[in-house]
Amino acid sequence: MIFSNEKISSLSNEVKKRISKKRFLHTCGVVKIAEKLSGYCLPEKKSELVCAAYLHDVTKELSLSEHLKLIDEEGILISDDDTKTEAILHAFSAYCAVKRDFPEFATENILSAVYNHTIGAPEMTVFDEIIFLSDYIEETRTYDSAVRLREFVLDNMKNGVLDENVSLLHKACITAIDNTILHLI
Repeated sequence: MIFSNEKISSLSNEVKKRISKKRFLHTCGVVKIAEKLSGYCLPEKKSELVCAAYLHDVTKELSLSEHLKLIDEEGILISDDDTKTEAILHAFSAYCAVKRDFPEFATENILSAVYNHTIGAPEMTVFDEIIFLSDYIEETRTYDSAVRLREFVLDNMKNGVLDENVSLLHKACITAIDNTILHLI
């Protein structure tokens, strides 16, 4: 799916209304990295990746009850552990909000990437991985592991070597997951 610049601008404005200035700054950082990674790994999906990046945190600042209401309305089953971890609930509620509030952007790719952007999933697509990694390494992320991984990825991606770039993307996602696990431990 290709979205026009006009559609993307309209989406950006709508998302900006729904989240804080700080969260929107982060979102714009994710958009910027997703655009770069798209050019290296999935150039034909650039506009769709930009839309997924804008939508990934659209519900991030909702209350616990608002997250749960959206998730329940969509019939998504979540565990008790998920309800105790508000930091991941927004991925599920954002998926629901995209379907309800942004149906023209509710492509299979966008829905999957939004749903999987916090904790990942087995068998993530390259599209999913771009949003997952962009969220982890965008430039407002200043913790050491994000800075190091951002520098590694951006220093090693090369134009015209798609297979190598996709392999690097896979490795970077594994590193991001490993870093997150180590942080949680």
